[in-house]
Amino acid sequence: MLCPYPHCGGDVPPSRSATYCTKCGLPAFFCPRCNAPNRAFARFCRACRGTESSISFPPTHAKNLDFESLSKRPKSFVIEDSFWTAPIAHCGSLWCLSLNGVVWKVSPVGPPPTHFATLGEDFGQAPFIIRYVTTGKESGQIPFLFAANTRAVKSVNLLTREVKEIASVADGETILSSLAQTYSTIETYGNSLYFLKAAKGKVLIESRGLLDNSVKSYVIKDLGVVGPFRIGNRLASYSRKALQLIEKDRIVEHSFLNGFTAWVNPGEMVTVQPAAGRMPYVTTGDSVYIPGAKGSTPGLLYMPLDASGAFIAFKEEASYSDAENGSLVVARKGRLALYRGLSAVEVSKDTELIARGPSYHHEPVTIGFAKTAGGVESLRFYYEQRMMDHPLSEFTGFQDGLRVCQVGGTVVFAYLNENNNIGMSVWGC
Repeated sequence: MLCPYPHCGGDVPPSRSATYCTKCGLPAFFCPRCNAPNRAFARFCRACRGTESSISFPPTHAKNLDFESLSKRPKSFVIEDSFWTAPIAHCGSLWCLSLNGVVWKVSPVGPPPTHFATLGEDFGQAPFIIRYVTTGKESGQIPFLFAANTRAVKSVNLLTREVKEIASVADGETILSSLAQTYSTIETYGNSLYFLKAAKGKVLIESRGLLDNSVKSYVIKDLGVVGPFRIGNRLASYSRKALQLIEKDRIVEHSFLNGFTAWVNPGEMVTVQPAAGRMPYVTTGDSVYIPGAKGSTPGLLYMPLDASGAFIAFKEEASYSDAENGSLVVARKGRLALYRGLSAVEVSKDTELIARGPSYHHEPVTIGFAKTAGGVESLRFYYEQRMMDHPLSEFTGFQDGLRVCQVGGTVVFAYLNENNNIGMSVWGC
């Protein structure tokens, strides 16, 4: 089939869901109604014009891969820019934001990483988001990348590359936007954008209307705040002792389990750690996992919206990552476990596994970090009953893992190297 992208003319291998052009390497997906190939972000099929086909880049599954493709030496490349935050996989590409404010678009199978847009200085110090919002100018929802620095929040339209300033703050006020100091990000809910702001010795959640000039502020009692983020259909943040929810235009606090104290500063994350470059909480539907300690015991608080939560204790070092199927993957010495709520299932038991992340699990593939008796560290792949090591020495200048994910039938490992560049290794392309 002919590639749906203009001026390419390459072939797109037939697929029931998603694939990549063999010539230009860009992602294409197939209409579930007429099976015609379409570009990423298409809002209707270019062949049948059907909008009821729910056009979107569909999720891929580990069953598309085989052990042989995971055993081969991966395709590898480096983005020579400086980064603090993890990339986001979306619509068949990986999106990265550098400390220089450059948005990079990466196709796992080619072409080389693309300089997509520029936000400006000091962006890229805190995690960014990709969300679909209504602009009021066009029907349907449009994908935007949102990011902040200390003075402003900006958006990038992922269809047009247009960069726009959404919000700014007055002199003497600061948007919390640096992983070096706080766990802060931005979030959207409905037609509003939310971010954390410091002003006059207080921390506030500020809301800005995306379709109008409305401004609302919500004062948080504590100075140490993490967020904002969405849990189900609520906008939330948390401090050391409570979860804050915005309900009917006011902040409502929900106290944590008695004896639990949340960690709110990056320096507190020592024995239990999230993957680098990400926010510390993991949301799964109407619940959230929050790192902290109960007494002197570190662990995660599992907190549904309708309950005070329960504590998951870790008496040894652990790292954790969000899984693609709405669950949590926890790596500890000798094992990897998948959590759904409070229920844990060991997905791999191996004496050489270590408490390093990010980890990954999607049947039949599990990926974790291992260290042999001889001291060799590797990224270890498990596929059904078989195992394959890729030594960390293969990932040039490796310093810390950022994300392991599936994108369009490939497995991608993104990491920081010694120069704070993002390296990526791709299997299955």
